[in-house]
Amino acid sequence: VGGKMDENRFVAVTSSNAAKLHNLYPRKGRIIPGADADVVVWDPEATKTISASTQVQGGDINLYENMRCHGVPLVTISRGRVVYENGVFMCAEGTGKFCPLRSFPDIAYKKLVQREKSLKLRGVDRTPYLGDVAVVVHAGKKETGTPLADTPTRPATRHG
Repeated sequence: VGGKMDENRFVAVTSSNAAKLHNLYPRKGRIIPGADADVVVWDPEATKTISASTQVQGGDINLYENMRCHGVPLVTISRGRVVYENGVFMCAEGTGKFCPLRSFPDIAYKKLVQREKSLKLRGVDRTPYLGDVAVVVHAGKKETGTPLADTPTRPATRHG
């Protein structure tokens, strides 16, 4: 991949982050002992035009009809076996494996949980005030007095 991202970032964007988002990491999205060893070898220079007539899914339409893709898979290895090579699928139906998934992946919800905890109202423990307290006597309604006789008045208008 030239220019935009290095190999490590490309792997993170295309596999590791997706596996984490779906709670499949490290079983998927990593090449380590015990992982499923799903690998795609692809040619970043090749191009392909998407078409419903050439798709494997068998549907009559494709939302990406006539879209030109840059980067084409050459070989796909699933759980250590070659399942796609040179445009030919070499696997039988039903060779997939069910992967049970937990709901609410940590990578997506961890920050939401932290935010909720930080926004939760908490009481503040303080020592009681032991100082002097001022006594205020409330005399009732405050007197406003009478308007001055020489103050001009104007008639009330619509706007008050």
